[in-house]
Amino acid sequence: MKEDSKKSRPRGEKTICLPIVDESFYLEIVDDPVKFRAYLDEIIPEYREIFPAEIEKGYSFFGSNFSKKQNLKIRLIQLKANFLSLPTTSGFFDAIYGRKNQRL
Repeated sequence: MKEDSKKSRPRGEKTICLPIVDESFYLEIVDDPVKFRAYLDEIIPEYREIFPAEIEKGYSFFGSNFSKKQNLKIRLIQLKANFLSLPTTSGFFDAIYGRKNQRL
């Protein structure tokens, strides 16, 4: 039964495409919680539209998964009431949101 509820939940509602243009940068920070948190804390104010409002109340890392489709490690974060997966799709951010990350 638990498996059925997983399949019925829309993935897009809890997945965030991070504004990372350079995949090597993501690979550098994904395994380092300090660097990953520093990057998220830096981009949250600038890209509020891609994060849930509850993220302002705080978050913690919840673990990770590996996406076979993207061939990428995906970080999970825990919000007050739920969790989100945070993969990156390098190069697609501009097409989705229409602007480049000025940091990179």
